[in-house]
Amino acid sequence: MNTRMHRIASNLLLAGCAAAIALCAAADASAQVPANCREGELNGAQWRVCVPQEPIQWNHDVVVYAHGYVSPTLPVALPDDELGELPVQDIVLSMGYAYATTSYRANGLVVPQAVEDLADLVREEIRNSREFRFDRVFLVGVSEGGLIATLALEKYPDLFTGGLSACGPIGDFRRQINYFGDFLVVFNYFFPNMLAESPLLGTPLGIPRSTMENWESKFVPAILAALEQNPSATRQLLRVTRVPLDPADPESVQETILGILWYCVFSTNNAIEVLGGRAVQIGQPGQPGQAFDNTRKWYSGSDNDFKMNVLIQRVAASSAALARIEAGYQASGRITRPLITIHTTGDPVVPFWHQITYGWKAIQSASASLHLGIPVFRYGHVNLTLHELKAAFSAMVFAADAQNLFMQIVPTLRILITDYSF
Repeated sequence: MNTRMHRIASNLLLAGCAAAIALCAAADASAQVPANCREGELNGAQWRVCVPQEPIQWNHDVVVYAHGYVSPTLPVALPDDELGELPVQDIVLSMGYAYATTSYRANGLVVPQAVEDLADLVREEIRNSREFRFDRVFLVGVSEGGLIATLALEKYPDLFTGGLSACGPIGDFRRQINYFGDFLVVFNYFFPNMLAESPLLGTPLGIPRSTMENWESKFVPAILAALEQNPSATRQLLRVTRVPLDPADPESVQETILGILWYCVFSTNNAIEVLGGRAVQIGQPGQPGQAFDNTRKWYSGSDNDFKMNVLIQRVAASSAALARIEAGYQASGRITRPLITIHTTGDPVVPFWHQITYGWKAIQSASASLHLGIPVFRYGHVNLTLHELKAAFSAMVFAADAQNLFMQIVPTLRILITDYSF
């Protein structure tokens, strides 16, 4: 597509998205939405496909939902996510769309495999369905599911009509791992002795099983007590890590710290195992799947930066782990289908810079006309309202309609230009 066509497509997208946001779908989900549902298993992943029934009119399109990170300590199960106390499934069905989802074949860090699970679901149960006729397939993902949806849209544009990613780590996954790792080593520096039987939560080289097993009963109360008893250390922790907070809500300090530490505790071992190919061995100086690296980082914002940088734990990344991240976890920005990204600017878990970084990738890949990033000026991870998500969804649908119309017009324009050129 040449520069002029890019500009036309971009203008269509922006104008249409503005209209869609202003006139987003007003349908509200009821507590129980009648649907014809089928369930099964593909390659170890559970799946569900539901089609709305009367009185809801099905438009023959389907929304494929990619759920977020689930602790690897939990059993694999279909997602039962809610938004505003309404099941995501019922919200989708009430809008006149069919609903499809997958558990993925495993919990935890399962991004490349989840991309294939989504593709298999569409191929086997949607495109080749003998019971229903599906037209367009829209992909929606939140948090880790936002990255999975983005990668699936980039890799399989023939399967998906458009995508919506909400608060996903789509900009730079290695930087996301460093974000968690930095927070953990800085937290350990300021709060080294919370529990006598387990002085540390764990490190980027491994989290003790006891930390995960006693997270809610022992560690959460101990962390909250430590924050209250040592406000100076808490202040320095926040200044050094520069994590987002809600200025209007003092409790956001605790929410942010506990939220980030939860991901550190329940994702570190799993990430090392997935990226390294073997189980974590606590106490070893190096792990084959360790992707966090702070060997050259200078931390600042404490009362004594020199002391902190001398004493803080230093960890080197494994080249094998970094290679796996580049191969299966980094979004490229190269899209041929519309992608809408929506992100809270005060997201403490998956920072807002992911959306900005992905936007630059799309520009560098000449795909900017197909990407729209929507900032939501609010604190919290996936702290989005139903109306905001419906507006973003409507923008995606409009962008897909505009692209389809544009692709129908282009051949006609080429014929006209050929016939009337001199």
